[in-house]
This record gives sequence, structure tokens and C-alpha cells, in this order.
Amino acid sequence: EEEEEAAAHAFVSEWLSSCVRAVVGLLLFQVLSTPKLDSGGLSQLGADCDYFLNVTAALGLPRHHLLEHLSALVRLDKADCAKALKRPVADAEAETGSSKADFAAASAVRKLERQLATIRGVAVVFDE
Repeated sequence: EEEEEAAAHAFVSEWLSSCVRAVVGLLLFQVLSTPKLDSGGLSQLGADCDYFLNVTAALGLPRHHLLEHLSALVRLDKADCAKALKRPVADAEAETGSSKADFAAASAVRKLERQLATIRGVAVVFDE
């Protein structure tokens, strides 16, 4: 009986993790598809990110770092956002390691940052 319970717990944890990844993917897709947000929209986006991060924490699931990064960036004022987004990107190997997955993650972060700059109307020249 304990083995069945452990197997059921593992299944539910994996299922919830899959659901979280899917929902985060949908949220990020919508952000990447959004042309512009006013301050109220940015505030709502930040609240939505924080709410989802709190739900995942309450479920005991790992935090999604890209969602945390987005939440932090939308809370900055325009000047601080521009400063945060101006950070130079070192070569992919130095910043993320050498794996293709790490490089893909760094590319996803940069794509999200570029779109957030556009959404916020922040003029940033990204040094690659």
C-alpha cells in the first residue's frame, strides 16, 4: 500500500509539474505576442506572475526562473528597466555554460527581455 501511495504521489507531482510548464509556456507566449502594455497592464502582469509563482510554491513545485525574471522586470520603473536590460551578454559559453540547453535558455531570456522593452516602450540597444 505504501508503494502504491508513493507511486501515486510521484505521478501527481509529475503531472502538476507538466501543467505548470504548460501554463508558464502559454503565459510567456502571450507576453511575447503582446505589442504594448500601459502601467495598469504591467501591474496586472506582475501580479499574475507573482500569483502563479505563489501557487507553484504552495504546491511544492520548483520555481520557474524565467517567470521570476519577468516578474522582477515588470516591477522596475522605465529607467531601472532600461538599465537592467542594457547589461551586456557575454558569449553564451561564459554566461550559461556549454550545453545547447543552456544556450537556448539564455536565448529565451534575451527574447523575453527584448519584447518586454518593446512592450514598455523602453529604448534599449542590446549588445550581443
